[in-house]
Amino acid sequence: MSLRFKAWLFCALGLSPLVDRAEEPAEELTPVVVSATRSGEFDVRTPANITVIDRAEIDAGGATNLADLLRGHAGIQISDLFGDGSLPTVSMRGFGGNAQANTLILVDGRRLNNADLGNPDLNSIPLEDIERVEIVEGSAGTLYGDQAVGGVINIITRRPQRLRAQAGVQAGSYDRHDEFVTMENRHDNGVGYRFSGVKRDSDNYRDHNALDFDSLNGRLDYQGARGGAFLEYQSVFENLQTPGALFLDQIAADRRQALNPGDFIKTHTDAARMGFTLDLPSDWEAQAEITNRYSGAAGVLSVGGVGGPVRTKRHHQEFTPRLYRRWDTGDGEALLTIGADVYATRFFLNSIMGGIDDHQNQYSGYARLIYPLNKELSLTVGHRQARVTNDILGALLPPHTEIDDSGAANELGLTYQYSPALRLFGRVETNYRFVLADEYTSASFGGEIPATQGGRSSEFGAAWEGRAVSASVVGYVLDLKNEIDFDPIKFINTNIGGTRRTGVIADARCTPFAPLTLSVHYGFVDAVITDGPLRGLDIPFVAAHTGSVAAEYRLPYNFTAYLDIYGISDRTAVGDFNDTLPGAPGYVIANFNLGWRGGGVDVNFRVNNLLDKDYFDNAQTGFRAPLFLPETARFPSPRRNFLVTVSYTYD
Repeated sequence: MSLRFKAWLFCALGLSPLVDRAEEPAEELTPVVVSATRSGEFDVRTPANITVIDRAEIDAGGATNLADLLRGHAGIQISDLFGDGSLPTVSMRGFGGNAQANTLILVDGRRLNNADLGNPDLNSIPLEDIERVEIVEGSAGTLYGDQAVGGVINIITRRPQRLRAQAGVQAGSYDRHDEFVTMENRHDNGVGYRFSGVKRDSDNYRDHNALDFDSLNGRLDYQGARGGAFLEYQSVFENLQTPGALFLDQIAADRRQALNPGDFIKTHTDAARMGFTLDLPSDWEAQAEITNRYSGAAGVLSVGGVGGPVRTKRHHQEFTPRLYRRWDTGDGEALLTIGADVYATRFFLNSIMGGIDDHQNQYSGYARLIYPLNKELSLTVGHRQARVTNDILGALLPPHTEIDDSGAANELGLTYQYSPALRLFGRVETNYRFVLADEYTSASFGGEIPATQGGRSSEFGAAWEGRAVSASVVGYVLDLKNEIDFDPIKFINTNIGGTRRTGVIADARCTPFAPLTLSVHYGFVDAVITDGPLRGLDIPFVAAHTGSVAAEYRLPYNFTAYLDIYGISDRTAVGDFNDTLPGAPGYVIANFNLGWRGGGVDVNFRVNNLLDKDYFDNAQTGFRAPLFLPETARFPSPRRNFLVTVSYTYD
């Protein structure tokens, strides 16, 4: 049996760890990435599976937004309202309508998550600025604290390396046209800079769904022999018309129509960040960052067919100092991390549903040790202690309502390096999720203020890195106490009780012969309520199965063809705990990208939804006037559409 045939066989079966080591020489493992330790590239063994989407994969696939790039990886489930990546919800490990509060999204370690129920703004990070995306599968409460329950997605932006400039344009369906430009350089004295700008305009698939987006990003940094420092600034403006969700009969009549033709939201975000890295005596290293992010939004929001003004303000500040010590134990390098996270957030909301003004502060300290017990076995232990304070000024609660609480996370894990290619790992970690600023309003609608959510994640996995094949498989159980979710019938955020998520995530990637690369991703999760009045019911809007297959083929004359097929099983509507309403049916879609590169010119022709499927990425419990009975509302996803990208790079 030839080696090439074996590679094909093990790719198809996902059994690459069983390849004969005598015939399949192993390569060195890729160094652990930033998100595994918060300390940068460091070859230390960690008891978690990390999925990395690198720049080569981003370029080959030609994804049109970050939501599409993440879809299918590491068991991730996406709910994208408009199909343009402007308002997606990202779920890891089986969360439904509350996913945005249980999956932590970072940009170079800076939080994109809000202190309220608003989704992280993934569209604020242009794909052109991304170097790679690191996905930490599973709970990461010790390192990252609040909201890192299902996992962490860390978007790593490009760093200036040398003189390089790029300019490009995009044009596609729904009158989409984009322009982007970047420029970077690093001088011999260690000073570097990078600037980028993006302008995007699109009518989008739905009527009254036009998007006007502008982004400016800048970075100035210094790298020296003993450390470095940086200063970053970002300004984002977005004007989005929101057509509203449609009921099933409205979709049958015209799936592109706008239910609320007067609704829109204008958002302006400014974010500034500075930090440093400094080598200290006795193998210590210090790092710290300060972030200041302000976002203001205004528009019109319709509820029950009645439109009214809405205005929000978010002012978020972070201070995140850390100390690291690395030392050689004789059996390998150990890593000690000691740090603190301080967050100060003011959230203001005023709409036809009422208003709230909350000053929320979080204080936490943590320590984590990765220590080699021998040359093959490493131990990981960690602890975080956190406290949250709230001073609520809004009209829905008595003025200056003060609510304080605490949370903690603990980690215990083992990593066994069976061979240079095969790594086995297991860990148990507790986590917490504090009540968000706008979840406190439940007390104004006859409910109690929710309690802090806590949980425990247990997992075991294996990862293989070979010359032609890499693969991983992870099994996990995530138990939560006092899970916080929204009850659309009572119209309150509440603790739905205890829950359990049991799942498996498997990934494989292989190169059976030089021009062809194949990758396969699969996720299974069973998410049920285990305690309380809803005991025994499934958690709404969680698909049991997700999967994707991608093939990249390098053609002659510098052409590359990329085909990805993504599938997801049925999901019940958000808020439909009793499964009495139609939900979001499962679907399978295919996307295709043809790229060419030569002489500094890149050309990509991308086809989304290649087979022109009618599908929905969302379903929620809604109410229609005048009876206001529960009914399924959906945002139809775009049918087949095209995007052409042409860029030139001076390098």
